[in-house]
Amino acid sequence: MTFTTGDNNWGQPGKWYVHPTAGLGTHTTIAAALASASSKDTIYLAAGFTFTENLIISIPVQIAALGVSTSNSATNTIILGLITINSGGSQSSFTNIAFAVNSGNNITSSAATFITFTNCDFSNPGPSAYINNTSNGTWFFSYCNFEGSAAGPLFTLSGNAILDFQYCWARGFSGGSSTISSGSILFRFCELSCLITTSSTATITIENCVVDNIGNHVFLTHGGTGTSFITNSYISSGSAAAISIGTGATLTVSNLIINSTNANPITGLGTL
Repeated sequence: MTFTTGDNNWGQPGKWYVHPTAGLGTHTTIAAALASASSKDTIYLAAGFTFTENLIISIPVQIAALGVSTSNSATNTIILGLITINSGGSQSSFTNIAFAVNSGNNITSSAATFITFTNCDFSNPGPSAYINNTSNGTWFFSYCNFEGSAAGPLFTLSGNAILDFQYCWARGFSGGSSTISSGSILFRFCELSCLITTSSTATITIENCVVDNIGNHVFLTHGGTGTSFITNSYISSGSAAAISIGTGATLTVSNLIINSTNANPITGLGTL
């Protein structure tokens, strides 16, 4: 059985099926499916293929791979390329997809957008951040896996956006600090091997998380004027202090276990 674009009769919102072999889907590329799609349409991706494309998301769409994305699995459905989301792409979602790039940021937005990622994998061999948001909006990640290189950070956030991570894993980011100068980061029920630096008005909230395998590094360098929170969590920082609170910054802590051989596991001139 073969499909063509004229066979898109699966109901509304419209649904499209991308398969790299002509005739086995409505399109052979994601970009072509995006060009045909209307607002709120769903684009399904054939399982187990790599789609080497740089994509610009300009309308709200749902892009979902048919099959579960599992880290380091040959059955992954992979988008190999850069994803740019503009204001028209707000309220889009990505499900069961592995994202990878040769260089640059995985996901970039300079517009106010609301985006959700569910059960997605992210891998980036270069030094750039996985997530680069310089504007407003909320990006929500659930059950996502981030595998880092030693030099690259997990994110850079310089707009008033919110990055919300639930039940996520971030491993291998001990060589480059993720930075946030405004907006907010939330980690809930996550396993983290990354370093984070806040400044200016930025805030971070960490709840029910485990921070481990970061070597002898400070996990959180909290600066600026924002008030941040850590609760019901565990941080292991080797011989380094786990947390540094800068002058003018405030960190509120409850039920926190710190495993550090440093004489001052929490340091700095800020308020604890």
